[in-house]
Parts: sequence; C-alpha cells; structure tokens
Amino acid sequence: MSLTKVTYSMIDGAVVNVFDYGAIGDGATNDTAAINAAIAAAPDGGTVYFPDGNYAIDPITITKPLRLVGNGNRQTAYSNARLQARGNQTHLIMFKGGAGTFPTDFLNGIGLDYITLFGNNNTISDAALIIWNGGMLNSIGFNITNCIGSAIRLKNSQDLHFVQAHIADVGDNANQKPMVYADPTGNNNVNNVYFVDAHFESIGWSLMDGWSSDDDIFSLLGGKIEMREQYAGQTITDFAFPL
Repeated sequence: MSLTKVTYSMIDGAVVNVFDYGAIGDGATNDTAAINAAIAAAPDGGTVYFPDGNYAIDPITITKPLRLVGNGNRQTAYSNARLQARGNQTHLIMFKGGAGTFPTDFLNGIGLDYITLFGNNNTISDAALIIWNGGMLNSIGFNITNCIGSAIRLKNSQDLHFVQAHIADVGDNANQKPMVYADPTGNNNVNNVYFVDAHFESIGWSLMDGWSSDDDIFSLLGGKIEMREQYAGQTITDFAFPL
C-alpha cells in the first residue's frame, strides 16, 4: 500500500509552511523562489509560516493580504525567523495593494509577527519594509536590523499598528534617510501609524519623517528611543508623543 506524505499546506485552512515549498533557511541558499511559491499558495487573508532559520532572499513583493509569521511570544518579542538580504537591493518585503480607495482596494489585514528583516549590512536603496496601499496592519515582535537605508517606507497607507517592534542599526546618513518614512510623492495619505512598546536603537540620520494630510502621522505609545550620539541633535518631525 502506497502512502502519501501529508504537508501543512494540504490541510484545508492550515497555515502555509515555507519548508513545504522548498525553503531551506540556512542563510546561504537563495530561498526567494520557495517563499514566493508559499505566498502564491496561501489564500487571501492566510498565514505564511517561517520555522526558525535564516532565509536569504532577493526583494519579495506581496500583492494580497497575508501574514508572515515566525515563532515567538509576547514576553520576549524575539524571532529566530530571519529574512536576510542577499546583497545590495531595493527592499526585502513589500506589501503592495491596488491603486483605489481605502479600504476597498487596499491590502487589509496584513502583518509580520515574530519576523526579523536583516539587511546583513547591505545597502537597501528603498526600505527594508515597504507598505504601499496597505491598511489594518497589526504586527507583534517585528524586527529590522543592519540596513544601510530606511527601515520602513509607507505610501498611501493607514491604520498600521506595530507592537513590540525593534529597529536597530538602520539608517543612511549620507543620503539623509530616516528610519521610518511616510512617502510624500503622489497619492500620499499616511495616517494612524502606531508603535506600541517599540525600541528604536542606534538611529542614524533621523527617526521618522514624512508628509500627510493629517498633522499627526506617527504615535509612539511606550518603548525606548536611543539616538547615535553624533546625530542626537537631529529633529524628529511629524511625530506625536501622546500623554
């Protein structure tokens, strides 16, 4: 009698495991194609699961609402699932929705839980994470480290909640790029971006910057900010410090 190996993705309603699509997670193998295959297999509103490992990737663009999830817990907010740049590149992960109006044409319900985006000290010419026409993001234990460039670029997106995010050793002093950036070009309505119990460490040029139709783009609710000493005098703009 022949037996069929059952994988996570064969179970209706289960999360999609990148290992089932050939990802290795050894930090050397190019896992881009395997991860893209897992993303393609996941349904809208689904979850793509990353077991512990270092996943070397080229830029990945996601055009449907998904959550990328690793292992973690609220006590440590630490992830052993690390997506790392293979070299100098435009970005690591981009969520890109349609060009219509919020919320109809946006990617709603996106997220990254217990995932680390690791620049590997490469130049990231755009940003490690790009959210373009996205909304209703709720992420916990999300980390971005070791990037020459911006950590996050937001364009025409709103209602984004980053809980226990840790962003460290990210910035581009030569090109004056901030850690988190609300893109002022084109359709640029960026609003209601919350960082809850976040830790910003070793900030380079500036922490947050941008333009929006709303005066208050960013809100910091708890957490810690650590500027690099030689840049500690830089201005933090468009940043709301709630009481």
